[in-house]
Amino acid sequence: FFWLGTGGVIPFITPFAVSVLGVTESESFILVLAATGVHALLAVPLGLLADRFSKKRVMTLGLFAFGTIAIVGSQAQNLLQGTIVMALAGGANAAMAMVNPMLIDLVPRKRTAEFVGLVSSVFSFAQPLGSVLAGLVAGLAAIFVGGPESYRWTFITAGIMLIIAAILRRNVHPERVVDEE
Repeated sequence: FFWLGTGGVIPFITPFAVSVLGVTESESFILVLAATGVHALLAVPLGLLADRFSKKRVMTLGLFAFGTIAIVGSQAQNLLQGTIVMALAGGANAAMAMVNPMLIDLVPRKRTAEFVGLVSSVFSFAQPLGSVLAGLVAGLAAIFVGGPESYRWTFITAGIMLIIAAILRRNVHPERVVDEE
């Protein structure tokens, strides 16, 4: 659900900025830059928190924050608001930097490469599938709310997917995995 949500919204950042926020395509890059910059600044500190408190806890809180930010942020009205929202989203997304280390905690050491490869395949499939889903949502929303405003629904859908991912993450118990030596 994480990859469905993020994969769904990423292709719509520029159309959202241009059609809804009224900025140029080149100005829309500020949104991506804000998210990427804050993600880069917070990935290591959040990793340190994950080592101290648990990967699961940091990722779950990050997913809830990311989902909430996406839903609330869908209502941004201008470039400044959009930039603030994307910076916050980038920070929340940094909590997901622990996805592969947590995966490694979940699988027997002798099968780590196999499972990381399998998960990479799932991620690679889910992300474009999320884009298709978001496109369908935008298309359906356009019928009811009009063209440009329909892009807001891609962010709302992403937020719902991220909150579902957070809820599902609560059922993952890496501390219960016993290594097969």
